[in-house]
Amino acid sequence: MKQNRHWSRRVRWGRLLVLLGVLLWVAFSWPTYQPPSRPEVRLRLNYLERVIQEGAAPPTTLGRLTQLNFEWGLFTLSFSTYALANLAQQQPDLRAEAAAAIGRAIEVALTAPIRQPFEPLVPAEYAVPALPSSVLYLGHLNLMLGCHRQLVPNSPYRHLHDSLSAA
Repeated sequence: MKQNRHWSRRVRWGRLLVLLGVLLWVAFSWPTYQPPSRPEVRLRLNYLERVIQEGAAPPTTLGRLTQLNFEWGLFTLSFSTYALANLAQQQPDLRAEAAAAIGRAIEVALTAPIRQPFEPLVPAEYAVPALPSSVLYLGHLNLMLGCHRQLVPNSPYRHLHDSLSAA
């Protein structure tokens, strides 16, 4: 009988410790995210605009990143575009600024340092001026175009966006 009582206490304490552990886990995993303040958003926006405005030539931030891994330049532009479009949705007063930065990001994505690694290796005399056929490149470019078009319905890239979306 004494052993059963001893075992019963252990089980009771074990359950209590498990319950305490679960309660601590819930307490420490409670969501505490707060959106960044306006000055912090401004700092981030200025940084993204600066990186995009520099372009993708080798000495720039984006150019150095692209030299490390050619996909990273495209991803940086693409995810920056998503961030800017989201920011414009949350803060409509930044819509025009975000649209201009996204337009510039699209221009940079269409330039050789970003586009060229996705193009097939064809001798220059046989090359036809066209977009690369890489699904990765075209997919990210199309999403960038879609973000721009959400902010600028009459986007100068609307025909390119329509043709990529229809393909």
